[in-house]
Amino acid sequence: MPDEQIKHVVCGVIFNEYGQVLVGRRRAGVDYANSLEFPGGKVEHHETHEQALIREFEEEVGITVANFKLIYEQRVNGTSEPFHIYFYLIKDFFGQPYGAEGQEVFWLNVDEIDYNRFPPATQLLIQNFILTNNYLNEIYG
Repeated sequence: MPDEQIKHVVCGVIFNEYGQVLVGRRRAGVDYANSLEFPGGKVEHHETHEQALIREFEEEVGITVANFKLIYEQRVNGTSEPFHIYFYLIKDFFGQPYGAEGQEVFWLNVDEIDYNRFPPATQLLIQNFILTNNYLNEIYG
């Protein structure tokens, strides 16, 4: 399937002033229910990735995001259909995150991350970017 026909998904990785990363718990009834995820969602046909990221963060966790950079992307053969996922490092956000769609949302210490608690499409990002502390260079470098 050509890439332009594949669903695009954007996710954001945010760290707070204590070095914790924002995660949500996937709700029951969806693929990988109860696993952890970085907030985000599908890109609508009329949106850029950046517009979708801003919209998804407002809808899902009630915050406004700004100053973000693409850090990782991957084509995934999902359980129902293939998709392309894009992860952005978000450097600035405004507001207090909460589960605006009824999901659990919380800050997680980086040293407490178990990448096996995340869907497979996220595990390489965690192994190669977060657990290696490469995100520090992107934030402070």
